Amino acid sequence: MLSEELSCPGHSNVLQIIKKHHSLLTHSIKVIQNKGAVAADKQNQVGLFIRLFQSHSIAEEATLYSVLKDIEESQLPTFEGQEEHAVCKILIDELEKLNFRSQWSHEIEAKAIVLSEIVAHHISDEENDIFIHAQQLLTSEELLIIGEEYQRHFNSYFLKSSKPIRQSELTLLNTISTHY
Repeated sequence: MLSEELSCPGHSNVLQIIKKHHSLLTHSIKVIQNKGAVAADKQNQVGLFIRLFQSHSIAEEATLYSVLKDIEESQLPTFEGQEEHAVCKILIDELEKLNFRSQWSHEIEAKAIVLSEIVAHHISDEENDIFIHAQQLLTSEELLIIGEEYQRHFNSYFLKSSKPIRQSELTLLNTISTHY
């Protein structure tokens, strides 16, 4: 089931859930950046990658970032993360305008690679900076509550996105999630 593939079992804190989503995004990054991958595979992976990243960033900004940006010690990395989300949104909009789902070109591939590089950097920053701030500044109970809120926001956007979930995206998600 889709919710099982995108969530963590039991009572997971927000950092555990985000780490799982990072693993799914990282798998897509590897395919997108693989010079030997077939164009159709990259094209399908980019569709899933964008849906995952948009759901992740919306949920993260509404929950974890919303809390951390109000705490002095975590403001800079939190605002930096939001700016990375904004830059990614610009590239995603450009990929959508180029109709990457229907065609594939060097221009589209270049934008997808740059997007994947920014997200890879973003993942590293989060796991090596924001996660540490969250662990130091928030209680275990707060991390659990934020995790529940994050998962609700993520699932809501992922399922209600303006683009219908393609069968190829579901197949990729199922395949990827069995490995993470």
